[in-house]
Amino acid sequence: MEWVMLIIPAVAVAIWAIRTAMEKGAEPNRNLPPQGRPAGRPRSASAEIDRFLEEVNRRRQEQQRQARRPVEPPPARPVTVEIEPTPPSRARPVYRPRPAVPPPVRRPIPEPVVLAVAEPVIPEVIAAPTVANFTSPTMAPQPPRVSRPVPPYMQELSAMLRSPKSVRTAFVLTEVFGKPLSRRRR
Repeated sequence: MEWVMLIIPAVAVAIWAIRTAMEKGAEPNRNLPPQGRPAGRPRSASAEIDRFLEEVNRRRQEQQRQARRPVEPPPARPVTVEIEPTPPSRARPVYRPRPAVPPPVRRPIPEPVVLAVAEPVIPEVIAAPTVANFTSPTMAPQPPRVSRPVPPYMQELSAMLRSPKSVRTAFVLTEVFGKPLSRRRR
């Protein structure tokens, strides 16, 4: 996409350069003094304006002369076209034999293969000998787990999050009452 953005200004610069070169080649050099006038004295502004107005009048008169001349289209020549009648053709349709298609090859259907199914082997479990009253010096006995009472707001929250409708409601509430997107960390 970046190179497309560079092409547009490059084309504009190329067009400007070509146009400038064409204009410099077409118009005479203004730095040279005109014939019949001393080189040191520049033209006066009123002389240039007069010359411009004369040129405008001359072009306007040429346009008026061209508009007065009626433009006549060249005379049209009649064109004759000879059409030769063609006799109706009574050609018979050409019979083309169809290529012979070989009959399909019938292959014998293989007989189903019967597989023998083995019965699963159930391994016997032998109980390992146990030592009664074995305690490791590194392992201390675990105290029984005590369940803490669940705070009421956690009970309400878990009840709310069980249904999908409540989850949607919670999401909408965080969007409405939470920080704006521009202030959130991402």
